[in-house]
Formats: sequence, structure tokens, C-alpha cells
Amino acid sequence: MLWHVYNSVSKSKLINDIWVLTDDDEIFESAISWGAKALMTREDCPSGTARIASVINQLNSDIIVNIQGDEPLITCELVDQVVEAMQA
Repeated sequence: MLWHVYNSVSKSKLINDIWVLTDDDEIFESAISWGAKALMTREDCPSGTARIASVINQLNSDIIVNIQGDEPLITCELVDQVVEAMQA
């Protein structure tokens, strides 16, 4: 499922980077094998938002869109709409 979400989001026209943030070695290694950028986070992060907060200093971006790996219906168009709204 994560691969599907990653590939869908990667078609966005307005994002520069996609990061997979995880505390799981298997997910980390899988993401790296597809060519994704990935970071390991602390195990005690209770949410995706907490994962982002734990590595925010390593992400060089003005806008960060939090997309969960279990959102298979997410589209690149929706991601672009969110980015456009945040840029306004």
C-alpha cells in the first residue's frame, strides 16, 4: 500500500521531495529499494505528525504535506491543491 501511495503522490507537479518516515527497518529498506528518500524516526512517535516533528530539522522545506502511507485513494491532484492552498 505504501508503494501505491508513494507512486501516486510522486506524480504531483508542485512537490519537490517525498520522504518516507518510519521506525520500521523493513519499511525503511523497502522505500530505499524503490528509490524513495527515507528517514528513521523514534519508535515512540504516536502519529505521522509526531514523526514529522521528530525529524523536521532534517527536512529542508517551507511547506510540508503530511500524507499517511495508508491513504490509497490520495491523488497527485489533491496534493497539488493542498500545496496551492498553503502557498496562497
